[in-house]
Amino acid sequence: MPLSLPSLARGLVLSVVLLPACGDPGTSDPISPGPSADVGSSPPEDPVADDAGPPGRWREAPIPSAASDDGLDDAALQLNALGYTAGSRPAGGDVGVTLHDEARAFPGLNFVLSAHAPEAVITDMKGRVLHRWRKDFHDVFGYHRQDVGQESTRFWRRAVVLPDGGLLAVFDGLGLVRLDADSEVRWARALPVHHDLEVLPDGDILVLTRVARTLPDVAARIPGLLDDPDAPTHVLEDFLTRLAPDGRDRSHASLLQAFETADEHDWVPASERFWRERGDLEVTAEPNDVFHTNSLHVLAGRAERRHPAFAAGNVLLSMRHLDTIAVYSPEEDAITWTLVGETALQHDPLVTSAGNVVVFDNHWREGRSRVVAFDPADGRVVWEYGTRPGEELYSETCGAVQLLRNRNLLVTVSDAGRAIELTREGDVVWEYRNPRRAGDREQYVATLFEVVRLPEAFGADWLDRG
Repeated sequence: MPLSLPSLARGLVLSVVLLPACGDPGTSDPISPGPSADVGSSPPEDPVADDAGPPGRWREAPIPSAASDDGLDDAALQLNALGYTAGSRPAGGDVGVTLHDEARAFPGLNFVLSAHAPEAVITDMKGRVLHRWRKDFHDVFGYHRQDVGQESTRFWRRAVVLPDGGLLAVFDGLGLVRLDADSEVRWARALPVHHDLEVLPDGDILVLTRVARTLPDVAARIPGLLDDPDAPTHVLEDFLTRLAPDGRDRSHASLLQAFETADEHDWVPASERFWRERGDLEVTAEPNDVFHTNSLHVLAGRAERRHPAFAAGNVLLSMRHLDTIAVYSPEEDAITWTLVGETALQHDPLVTSAGNVVVFDNHWREGRSRVVAFDPADGRVVWEYGTRPGEELYSETCGAVQLLRNRNLLVTVSDAGRAIELTREGDVVWEYRNPRRAGDREQYVATLFEVVRLPEAFGADWLDRG
């Protein structure tokens, strides 16, 4: 990953324009928690808090029906986290674990990340909470004028539990924090990290970051800006950033540059297609946010026999504003494979044991999502769920999938506050509905960013199973 650290630091200067940042996002050193000389130790007035309802990210709760008990169509897709949603509808159905087929569900524990607060829990298969982490943004980074009122200070967009009971958590666009099992801060970085992270076998951490940079030649090729003579020339540029286990910088790689140097893959036609076909959707998509990369997954080589781009060590990516799934090669510093336009505003592609690419396809049809698997050799659909009667599911934003060892899929329907475990035949064998509700009639449900199945023996030396 050849980009120099000073180059990235210079690009961070403009990040506050389009992306909230905390402190000095260009610093290379982890920071200590708590206030510093130029950071307030007490909260200034929050212009959002008084009229935004409870902290966190909320959607109208789904209304179960004979046809569908999944999410509802919302008014707008936000680039960053949404606050309390206006309007009201009665919530329906049970919460917590509402279905558990013990014979067919994969046994284990569940790591649950909900947007009601900056916290995560581990539960058993019945939904009983066994452990909880929580740490407020301002307790980690202090108070900064530009962060007051930011919804993304109010929850963790992504979190990964570590074998020792520690936790890595992303405050979207603002920072990354490493907690211990007791929610004490080990280290924190004020970085424009967003959406996703993965811990590598050597303990290093791969994260998505993005910075605003003045790139007139790039801005001139963005279809969403072409008709605007006053359009700015700065763009949000996505990076793959590698950190050491203690949070210090290793390297950065520009995904924009990886496309620019690719032999066969061009982001401009994909961008043109996105704005042509998605422009009439009721979504918020800033043209300057060129790629809006929203997930990463380091490949293990399972699909290399299908396509050489899927070699071990390469990185599978989802780029929402291109309707594109892509593979990045660190060795070539280039994009080496793309699947364009077969999904819409998608999230979380992974490679199955059979070598196929499975992904949460948010906008398969209007008001409908699906989980779909493609053959990477030719883009052919080999499996899908959500397209037949009785399988309806919808999450306008977010969404996640996990491959389980019994070949089931654990699917998080984020905006609906729901997670389901699916068999290969499409049977639901486990279901969880987020119990975090709000409103005078509990008509809102907190976004369920992800439910991850952990091994039964996970945390044997620190997790109290009661």
